[in-house]
Amino acid sequence: MRLWPVSALLLIAAPVVAQTARPTVTAADYARAEQFLGANAMPLISGVAGRPTWLPGDRFWYRVTTADGAEFILVDPARKTRAPAFDHQRLAQALSTATGRSIEAAELPFQRFDLSPDGRALTVTVGAPMPGRSAGAGGRWTCDLRAYRCSAADTAQNNVRHDPPANSVVSPDSTRAVFIREYNLWVRDLTTGEDVQLTTDGVEDFGYGTNNAGWTKSDTPVVTWSPDSRRIATFQHDGRGVSHMYLVRTQVGEPELAERGLGRAGSQTAEAGGGGAQGREQDHRRGPAARSPRAVPA
Repeated sequence: MRLWPVSALLLIAAPVVAQTARPTVTAADYARAEQFLGANAMPLISGVAGRPTWLPGDRFWYRVTTADGAEFILVDPARKTRAPAFDHQRLAQALSTATGRSIEAAELPFQRFDLSPDGRALTVTVGAPMPGRSAGAGGRWTCDLRAYRCSAADTAQNNVRHDPPANSVVSPDSTRAVFIREYNLWVRDLTTGEDVQLTTDGVEDFGYGTNNAGWTKSDTPVVTWSPDSRRIATFQHDGRGVSHMYLVRTQVGEPELAERGLGRAGSQTAEAGGGGAQGREQDHRRGPAARSPRAVPA
């Protein structure tokens, strides 16, 4: 039997140990990775447009990110015009005066606004100041777009206005919000707070407006409002018999197991993502027409 020196054995084993050693992740590595998270990456992206809000006369406005922050754009397809919805600098100054806090034109403290029927005023909800920002008043404000002066919105009107549910889609006139409850669509009247069920036959894997096919998932319904806020276009997604995949979401503490429907070879429903969807237009008007499969009350 041939004997090997102990030193030679150690030299042979050393490379094996080096190859199996786990890499060291430093605080600098984590800090570098954080730079790619959405909160840090999104401010670097400009030209991202939000959902359009329709106005009478087939006009609409939308919010779009810019290199400095964001701006609101008003579009009139009939006149083929596209321009800022208002003077952002003057509105920022008016809100600064009214709220007692410093507001920048490219960082207006609201995501949406309600435009008066004559287009001469808008009403916005200004949130509480963020930590580290200048102090001042939040609340709801109405601003004159001719003189650019802002005053507290009518208190009586504020008392009857209700917040939209979480993960809902608000109508263009800001009076209603559609949301999902137990696989069916509901609408909330934001002036009365009343919830009305729009569909009744939604069940698990065969619900209305659901956004849960494939890799992405959201509790916000997939619906599109008509410009007059009287109808919505949506679908009933058929995911019955579709194969499932399972994802493990890493987080602080216990990991979370997520389940997704994903059509693939062997699934009973081959086209769960699109072919199994049934388009349906829902009408919010009350009356006998609500018994039609294409009309529901609101």
